[in-house]
Amino acid sequence: MIDSSLLQQARQLGSEGKYQQAAYLYEQAIEVQPEVKTYYWYLGLMLLLQGREEEATTTWLFATLEGTPKQIEEWTRELVEILDREAKLLANNENSQALAWLVRGHIRELQPTNLDNLLSLITLSVNLDKFSGQELIEWGIVELLRDGSLEKVDNKKLLNTLRSILKNPPVVDPIIDFTQASLAYVENPSSFINKILPDLIELAYSLRQTYLATALLEICHQADPSKTEILRHLASLYQTGVNYIRGIEVAQECYESSQNLPDKIFANHLRLRGFLSAGTYWTEAYHALEEQALLLWDLVNNYPSAELPHATIARLTSSVYFFPYLKDLPTENRKIFNS
Repeated sequence: MIDSSLLQQARQLGSEGKYQQAAYLYEQAIEVQPEVKTYYWYLGLMLLLQGREEEATTTWLFATLEGTPKQIEEWTRELVEILDREAKLLANNENSQALAWLVRGHIRELQPTNLDNLLSLITLSVNLDKFSGQELIEWGIVELLRDGSLEKVDNKKLLNTLRSILKNPPVVDPIIDFTQASLAYVENPSSFINKILPDLIELAYSLRQTYLATALLEICHQADPSKTEILRHLASLYQTGVNYIRGIEVAQECYESSQNLPDKIFANHLRLRGFLSAGTYWTEAYHALEEQALLLWDLVNNYPSAELPHATIARLTSSVYFFPYLKDLPTENRKIFNS
């Protein structure tokens, strides 16, 4: 029987990063009680954390050689639990994230369809500049989300993984596929989208990845058609990207979906912007301008500016931009601007 103090010492040494000394104690424990599989799991872990990967996997394999399929399944589960706990501890320290990545890589070999581990591994890959984007496909993450076999997915982990990827996405198509597959498991799409929307705006306007941002915004719109903010950004991005017809379509949808007068005014401004950008919709542009004037006067008469949020006021300020281009009436235009 092993003295419990020896095992406590081994774990203490492991937590202090003294992996070689801890491994020696686990080897002693195995000599006394070779039937206790847990000692092999921890010995392999200590070897792994020293960079001795082949020895680690050999240690784990040796411990399972004579097991039945049911036993091996149970032992694998136990080993993964130990590795997962260690990976979580290591990931909390910025200086040991590379070791956490290494441990999670071995969990992936043991349980290739462990989605929680795969998502954590992606986040670590991003943090360590190891993420190429292809991992989403090569590790089977997108396929796993698409095949419908998962009963429940950790929404918080999905969100954190996606947000980490969007900080500096290296590729486009796998991220689009991952986002679309993820949203199928989101319990509250509106809340989820609210949290990633700032990242998509950053992606579009600061990182200049307009194609990816537009594709992801379209996915978000499909998941929650009620969000007019998504439509506002989509219309602007399509028009700036010279996809005028789609830009006009989205602006029209935004206009029809807007529930209050300030939002409707800005949506109409996007329609007007689309018509003028396309260059062949002069009649439509003129009618939109006439409607804009009516909407603005209605706003002046019925909406005190003090009741409007600052973001709304900023949008309304730009909504009079096109008046001088279509209406050479300085006095009338100035009245609208001032009001």
